[in-house]
Amino acid sequence: MTLQRWNDRILLVQPQPEPGLSDELREAYAAVQQGAMMNVIIDLHEVGQLTSSHLSLLLKLRRSLVEQGQTLILCSVPDVLWGIFLVTGLDTIFRFAADVTTALATVQMQQQQEPADGQEDEGSSGNQDE
Repeated sequence: MTLQRWNDRILLVQPQPEPGLSDELREAYAAVQQGAMMNVIIDLHEVGQLTSSHLSLLLKLRRSLVEQGQTLILCSVPDVLWGIFLVTGLDTIFRFAADVTTALATVQMQQQQEPADGQEDEGSSGNQDE
């Protein structure tokens, strides 16, 4: 399988073309449904086509992640797949990155900012009370 925990908060999915893609998307969805509390990055560079079932799984996965306050990033999207996202309007729903390195950096920066944002809010609310 090409699902790997990058760290305790990031699941990296590097699917192969069918039948691997469906299986790996289902596995990622199952992990999220079990409360894994991980951001998910899906590297699509080896995927040549997406079916409506794949798109449905991606949407379900995204919805579950958003409900948990986590992120789904699709990266290394081939031109043929990018056309599908554009035609369906899903380019406005999903987050994309140029490659795995960029996606990982995006998630890691987001994780670093979360505690800082919370600390800033506590500090600023304390200053407002004075």
